[in-house]
Amino acid sequence: MGDIPDFSALLPPELPATSRYHSVEIATVTTASGRTIRHLRRRFSPEPREMRVVAEHRVKVGDRADLIAVAHLGDPLQAWRLWDANGVIHPDEIEQEGRLVRVALPDGGQGDGRG
Repeated sequence: MGDIPDFSALLPPELPATSRYHSVEIATVTTASGRTIRHLRRRFSPEPREMRVVAEHRVKVGDRADLIAVAHLGDPLQAWRLWDANGVIHPDEIEQEGRLVRVALPDGGQGDGRG
C-alpha cells in the first residue's frame, strides 16, 4: 500500500465564512514517514427540524439547486444550505419537480417544527 497522498497544500489556513466547512476543525495527521498532512475533520449536517425556515420553494421544471439558492440566498454557491435544510443525501434530490424545498437561515436558528 502506498503513502497517503498529500493535498493539504490545497487547504487554506481558514475557510471562508460562506463555506459549509467553515466551522469544521482543520486537523493534522503524521504519516509513518514523518510527513504531516492537514485535513478537515468530519462535518455533521445539522438537524433540519432545528433550522429556522425563512422561505419555501416549490420546484418546477428547469429548477436547479444553484438557481434556487440564487433566488432565495443570493449566491449559487450556497446551495449546500438547501441540502442541509432539507436533509438530503444526494444533491439532485432537491431538484425533483414538485418538491417543496425549505430555505433556512444561514446559521440555523430556532426550529419552527416544520421538519
